[in-house]
Amino acid sequence: MNVKDLIRSKNALSVLYTDFTHLKLRRPLSFFAFYEGKDAPYYYNKFSVVIPDLEISPIKCRGKSMVKKMYCSLNNKGELEGIKTGFFIDRDFDNNDEDYIVNDFYVTDRYSIENYYVSEDCFMKIMRNELGITEENTDFEIILSRFRSFQHSYHQSTSLFNAWYFSIKNSDKRCEVSLDDTLPDGYLEYDYEHWDVRQNYSLDELNSRFSQQSHEVTEQEIETYRAELDSDPVINYRGKFEMTCLVYFMRKIQDELNRKKSMPGELTINPYRPQISSSNCISLWAQYTDSDYEKFRDYLIRRTQ
Repeated sequence: MNVKDLIRSKNALSVLYTDFTHLKLRRPLSFFAFYEGKDAPYYYNKFSVVIPDLEISPIKCRGKSMVKKMYCSLNNKGELEGIKTGFFIDRDFDNNDEDYIVNDFYVTDRYSIENYYVSEDCFMKIMRNELGITEENTDFEIILSRFRSFQHSYHQSTSLFNAWYFSIKNSDKRCEVSLDDTLPDGYLEYDYEHWDVRQNYSLDELNSRFSQQSHEVTEQEIETYRAELDSDPVINYRGKFEMTCLVYFMRKIQDELNRKKSMPGELTINPYRPQISSSNCISLWAQYTDSDYEKFRDYLIRRTQ
């Protein structure tokens, strides 16, 4: 981290600390939930199931590292005594084995919270409750079949990228790669006529593109991790990419339903109006997501007693 980034990080930590102390004065009996970012909608419904009357004060920390820094700063200052707190982070491709994380943090069992939105079970709930399409409608099986095909081919096409990213994140060599929500332009080709996704990149391309940010990954490294990741892509693959797959698919289905044609069945108009994006669907679909209920319940009860 250069000097400018270090100063920016300290300033951000100072702002968050000030916000927290003001909030603690106003709402001392709250449960202070420290999140990476836009995770609050996902967790909010889970809180209400475990402890219906729990008053939540969410604190967005702008990233995983900042959640850790806030915890360490508050703990060192004795600011965690006498209040209820929870620290929530994504598993990612990190080890997350520091003692304070193991003892005091909630870490997702899946790569990130986005991975709880992209299962087939969650998708069917969205179809029933948002699109108004149930199993009695012939469109249900048509759309579900398309989703399976699209997601399966997407997983095949992103398998290499996920294995490569896992390799550089779990190496003791330099890693300064910063990824966007989607794969680089041109890496995937989408065929919506056949609901198929094709891969347009190679390991050589990845090593070349990111040569200044990471070491060169070998085929042997890829194969070391690939089988484990591929065993369940919905759980193991990078969540933002998984969410992109679902959003792209839903946009196309939404467009088709809005045209009121193309698909046989009883549906004549799409009642679902929101413009779908990777950011707003975190809120739109939070009530339909999968969850690690028992793990979450145990953590919440332990942090509130």
